[in-house]
Amino acid sequence: MKTKLWTIASILAAALPFATPYTNGSERDDHLIPADPLFQKYRDFLASKLGHSPFNCGRVFIEPAFEGESSISVYCLSENHVGQKCRVTYMEASDNLWQRTNALQNVERASRVNIRRIDAEISAATALPVRSAFSRILKMTRPHTAREGEVRTLTTDATQTEFSLEVAGRPQLWSQLDVSLVRQGKHVRNLLTLSRLLVDYCKANQRDKPYIEHALERTVAQLIEKGSG
Repeated sequence: MKTKLWTIASILAAALPFATPYTNGSERDDHLIPADPLFQKYRDFLASKLGHSPFNCGRVFIEPAFEGESSISVYCLSENHVGQKCRVTYMEASDNLWQRTNALQNVERASRVNIRRIDAEISAATALPVRSAFSRILKMTRPHTAREGEVRTLTTDATQTEFSLEVAGRPQLWSQLDVSLVRQGKHVRNLLTLSRLLVDYCKANQRDKPYIEHALERTVAQLIEKGSG
């Protein structure tokens, strides 16, 4: 049984409550929190299975309790902005890797889990602002500040959503959703919307991709607009 202390999240939820929260939040809670160091081994294991692409424009790991984990990564293949090639990669495990490996006690069992991969090209005009949005929100990361009288309820057997960014010559930025909040702040809500749209974009047919890319651009603009922080 998975014993992670997190609440249920789904990046496919249309209303985008990526998690089922338990305490009141406010705009001062409008940020991610540091990734839990207790699960670094699991995080590294997921990266070895679902992180086979760069993520210099951003990555999201979705870690359900019972269904297969997945990731969505955005990256550009060079720093040359002229004719730059950028892509989105979605990877999904056919079974829950945490459970299949008995909480990583039997990692050899992971070889029986199929990994589906979908790659799609995306314009640099969209990918580079996505990078700016991820960078901005990840740099806002800080621990949750408890208030007097606040009660925070945590749950087991649930899902976590983690966000990261690969930065050339620097340590990776890595944070997770604070799922204890009743309502996420607007920056985090927009980041969740962005994550869902990236998955939708990667899975979509060529006819629908331009419409989703336009929605991506609108969402990114809300994340990086001046005066929104």
